[in-house]
Amino acid sequence: MKRILNLILSLGSLSFAHAQIDHLDHVNIQTTSPSVTFTETGAPARIWKLEGGNINFSLNHNMQELFVFEVDTPANSLYVKDDGNIGFGTSTPGDKLHVVSGNSPGLRLEQDASGAFTPQTWRVAGNENDFFISDSTKGTFPFSVEPCAPDFSFRIIDDGKIGCGTKTPGAGLHLFRDDGKSGLLVQEQSGTPKTRVMAKLQNNGSPRLEFEDTNEGSRWLLNPNAAGDFNINRIGSGTDFIIRKSGDGQFRGEVTATGFNNVSSRSKKENFETIDKSETLEKLSQLPVEKWNYKLAPDERHIGPMAEDFNQQFPGSKSKQHINLSDLSGVMLASIQQLKIQNEELKRTNQTLEQRLSDLENRLLQLE
Repeated sequence: MKRILNLILSLGSLSFAHAQIDHLDHVNIQTTSPSVTFTETGAPARIWKLEGGNINFSLNHNMQELFVFEVDTPANSLYVKDDGNIGFGTSTPGDKLHVVSGNSPGLRLEQDASGAFTPQTWRVAGNENDFFISDSTKGTFPFSVEPCAPDFSFRIIDDGKIGCGTKTPGAGLHLFRDDGKSGLLVQEQSGTPKTRVMAKLQNNGSPRLEFEDTNEGSRWLLNPNAAGDFNINRIGSGTDFIIRKSGDGQFRGEVTATGFNNVSSRSKKENFETIDKSETLEKLSQLPVEKWNYKLAPDERHIGPMAEDFNQQFPGSKSKQHINLSDLSGVMLASIQQLKIQNEELKRTNQTLEQRLSDLENRLLQLE
């Protein structure tokens, strides 16, 4: 080995300053700034240089530092194992890249201004509290996972579906738990009181919100329809409740309430007209009243008029299949008032007849 190195030195292929070769074929370079220079004379010419001093040990290429070890660098700062694994802080790397540190080992990703982009720094790290991604520029922690988090706490599959607690998400976002703790909380803690949209469903078509009781087997849908109305219906039973875009509401079944407040303020009305109460009473007397049941509730019998008959006698409602409660109560009130008028007339007539009868009886007594 000595002979080969001496031959190389004599040929000038390598340049050593104060070079010595010991009996173990070790090359020792003793100087204030020891270095080894490798010069490629071809085109383009390249110069590689190994250099050591009291500050660092470095590998340079064309005067640019590519690789630097500072003095007092900790043991195993960089260790490449025979299987290709690379260790930072360890001589036994257990993976392709293995980082060991006594406090939050991590990887720092920094974009400087050299590429004319806004500088930004990210850090990926982990410790006894969590694994996290931090925005070092802003000082925030947008992503964090605590130790012992369950399997598949967060998973994105090949079609883009996201699963939380499931390996096989069945929707764009699938939240799965089997411990009774499933839930969704949307919380806004702004100090400014303000009406805000907290959830939004958007679709090129009718978006639907479905509720399913897996124990009882029932499923309910909430959705707008093509007509612009909003439906609530139990799947398999038809539409149970409709809120029309006009503001009208329609129930398929009964409505039970402790009170019903019908808007009736004069300030909400216009186009006032007086009515003929006598005519109203006459029409009401001619209105057929029958006993019947709804087709959807054959066991429940009711008494009342048909909407078609009522609206024919008292036109004005836009729907021919419904009876407006305001119209019904108005017709009844007008008819009651007319009955009172007629009753008062009958009372006066009766009083007159009673007086005449009394006068006749007195005359007969006088004739006797």
